Amino acid sequence: MANFVINQTASEIQQILNKAESPDTTPTSNSQNLVESGGVKTYVDSQVSAGASITTASFAPSALEDSTDGLTATDDAVPTSKAVRNYVDSGVPDSATVITTNARTGNPSSGNLFYRNLTETTDPNSIISINSSNEIQFASTGTYFIKAGISFSDNDGSGGDYYVVSLVSTNSSSPTTISSGGQPLTLPRFGDNSSAVKSYIFSYAVTNTTNNRLSISVTPISNANRSSWEGAAAIEITKIS
Repeated sequence: MANFVINQTASEIQQILNKAESPDTTPTSNSQNLVESGGVKTYVDSQVSAGASITTASFAPSALEDSTDGLTATDDAVPTSKAVRNYVDSGVPDSATVITTNARTGNPSSGNLFYRNLTETTDPNSIISINSSNEIQFASTGTYFIKAGISFSDNDGSGGDYYVVSLVSTNSSSPTTISSGGQPLTLPRFGDNSSAVKSYIFSYAVTNTTNNRLSISVTPISNANRSSWEGAAAIEITKIS
């Protein structure tokens, strides 16, 4: 065996031997001593037990926070995705958006004409629905804030005839025009082969979900052609009470 030359002094060698002979039994802050492996394991185990360790039991149904528990700033439970979704949705206004880009298609050859092909593009809290009569039906009574943009194109070139376009409460045989501030929500009359775009912003009191619905009626006047028009609309509805 080869010999090794030790450059340390006797005092330095003794310090090294002391550390090996008398190691710390547990990790100690700022200590330069060696530490026993058993002490390291005991220390690590104690820290894990003191903390919020995650195990398979953390995901047991009884440990998860479901949508009925709600989310709080002080709760350490693991939430379900439904609980998170419900919490986020609770902070979103009760709003819905309805559009149509081909309102004439599907109207019958006789009877009243209405904007058809309505589609809900957003409605996270299901505050409305579109029924089979192409009416916007409200899920509950209350006051709704409505912003409606309506366009209409008169493609009938015959002189003297026109169309009346109105926001109405139902698609009945005698629809009632909705009013705001004492004024009926009806597009102004315009000439043949012309188009109009009108925006309405109003509050709508729904006291009866059967009678207080929302639709757009088109009434041909003076023999205006039932098929010589087209319409589009975008309606945003927010429940405020």
